[in-house]
Amino acid sequence: MKKVSLIVNIILAVAVVILYVLHFNKNEGKNNANINQPSEQVVNSSTGELKIAFVNIDTLISNYNYFLNLRDELQRKIQQLDAEFNIQSRTYDAQVADYQDKVKKYLITTKQAQEVEKQLMIQQQELLNKRDEMRRQIAEDENVMNNKVYYKIIDYINDYNKSNNYQYIFSNTGSGPILFGNSALNITNSILAGINQQYDLEQNK
Repeated sequence: MKKVSLIVNIILAVAVVILYVLHFNKNEGKNNANINQPSEQVVNSSTGELKIAFVNIDTLISNYNYFLNLRDELQRKIQQLDAEFNIQSRTYDAQVADYQDKVKKYLITTKQAQEVEKQLMIQQQELLNKRDEMRRQIAEDENVMNNKVYYKIIDYINDYNKSNNYQYIFSNTGSGPILFGNSALNITNSILAGINQQYDLEQNK
């Protein structure tokens, strides 16, 4: 989820730079009659103002059914991997305890102790490798999940905007660069209802 917010914030920062450049290009046009060729329309022709909106990306994602289902699937996978690892780890701990007990009671020879210790070291390394592989796999799965959610939202917003014609739709997060936004420009609930309806329809096919 954090990664989704980070990606959208990067896009937001780029959009702010574009707005800044457009503002000063517009002022230059007023002062120079020779530079008066219109570019692509980025303002409302009747009011001369940009048509913009924003969404709260944290609210959007945390209430998006698609994200919630993917997160639940990932959590179940993590629990399964943890359970498998814990079984192997407990088995290893029991073998170590048995080895130490036999050495303490002189129940095995020095040569036997060395062989057991060598085998335990191999098992320990295998456990460490398994743990690292689990972490890598979980991180990769989480990255794929975040990308799926991000592109689902972006695709829906692009379709949504075909009938709403916003020049810019910004993202607002708790730690994002937008400190205040007029609630009339907040389309979070509209987008959220739309993406959940779309997801429910896809699930019922």
